[in-house]
Amino acid sequence: MMIKIDKDVPVPPPTEGRPRKYPFPDMVVGDSFAVPLAGEMHNGEDRAALKLRSATTQHTRRYGGKFTVRTDREAGEVRCWRVE
Repeated sequence: MMIKIDKDVPVPPPTEGRPRKYPFPDMVVGDSFAVPLAGEMHNGEDRAALKLRSATTQHTRRYGGKFTVRTDREAGEVRCWRVE
């Protein structure tokens, strides 16, 4: 089998890895965002809240900053604020 060689095909720009799920790097103190609750519970807490808390902890360990997360069951969302 012969493999065809192509000429003058531009190299695509490099990617920055996996797309971000949460906008932590774009946030300044006082900013917040909400994520809808998943409706799946694990150890008494919604999975969406657990995932957001975990992502917040990982981002803080790697890049700094301080965030707080609160669940509002009435509104059906979990919200994250940048506090420092």
